[in-house]
Amino acid sequence: MGRKKASAYIAMPNRENYSSRMHFNRVSVVTLALSTMVACGQSAGEGSDEGSPTMRPGEDCTHCHGNFTVAGSVFPTANAATNQGVAGVVVTLVDANGKSIALTSNSAGNFYTSEAVQFPADVTVVTGTTTQTMPAAPNGSCNSCHTLPPQSNAPGRVHAP
Repeated sequence: MGRKKASAYIAMPNRENYSSRMHFNRVSVVTLALSTMVACGQSAGEGSDEGSPTMRPGEDCTHCHGNFTVAGSVFPTANAATNQGVAGVVVTLVDANGKSIALTSNSAGNFYTSEAVQFPADVTVVTGTTTQTMPAAPNGSCNSCHTLPPQSNAPGRVHAP
């Protein structure tokens, strides 16, 4: 028996298949965008402050904003609602290399930075002359643990002393 000659078959898309694949890709992109918005707690069409520094207080900022090295929200109490952010609270970090970064919470209570930080870091929350300290914070995703219900033995939300 002789060997059969190998041949390659390349299917060229016809116009009908190409058009339906393009429609599928557009639908996929729209579906992905909508599901991402819903997964982050935002309903499609709902009014919001998306994209602003005051968006979504209390949520894990670093989950979507990978450029943030430290981010969180300050509230009046450990069990406050997300619409109760406190403005003007100074959150100071001293990282493992001794670098100090001071952040001030905005009108929603949010604070964040993209500055390089070497963890663990000691974190101090200051209101007026009252301070509260968290030694050796393991990372900068403050709201990932300081949430409701609290995670990883956190005492609830980051709150003003």
